[in-house]
Amino acid sequence: MYCKIYKKNNSIRGTPNPTKIMKFPSILAISLLNFSIAQAETFMGSTELSEKTYDSIIVLGTAKLTNIKTGSLTVTGTLLFNQLEVSDDVTVVGPIEEESTDLICKDLDVLGPVHAKRVQCVDINIVGSAKLEELQATGEVKLVGGTDIENATIKNLFLTAHEMKLKDVKVNDITIDKVPLSTQEQVLTLEGNTSVSGKITFKSGKGSLLIKDNAQIGKLEGGTIKEKKDQTK
Repeated sequence: MYCKIYKKNNSIRGTPNPTKIMKFPSILAISLLNFSIAQAETFMGSTELSEKTYDSIIVLGTAKLTNIKTGSLTVTGTLLFNQLEVSDDVTVVGPIEEESTDLICKDLDVLGPVHAKRVQCVDINIVGSAKLEELQATGEVKLVGGTDIENATIKNLFLTAHEMKLKDVKVNDITIDKVPLSTQEQVLTLEGNTSVSGKITFKSGKGSLLIKDNAQIGKLEGGTIKEKKDQTK
């Protein structure tokens, strides 16, 4: 008597191959990225735009933008702006140059130093030194690097740096994170009519606070007041 032995197929009809499942998210991500770039006005190299309105802008290089309105903005390179209005987010991988003025956007995310004046946003994230004047932020401002802010209204401020200065700034709470792998003293200086209505927290537990002019604070945690000048002088 003869019998035939049939090799069982491990795959089940209707069940997708696992390797194909693993590839799908990558393909989808690439497709979405390509779709995003396709939908945006994309510029390569040094780019100068003025007096125009766009749905979205991507600049792969340096950008100089004057009186521009757009839905979103991404720049991989140096950005210099004047009268820039963005209804959604601004993302910059590179520095924002000095003399950049008048930005309105939702969120501002920058990997690089920033020197700008008259900025209105919801949330701000900057990894790099920041010198900001006439700033209005209704959400959270997170800065990693040397900080110099003048004439600003901020909801909550998160800082990671050794030297930080605020002049004529109104803010609810300030949280100062410890600089990784550093034993250097962290010093926050408050000048002018700066007002911290809530709490200043040094997470290192060893921060120094310098209060000058008419600056006022609510509560200090994790630090000591190093100097307080006579407000009558």
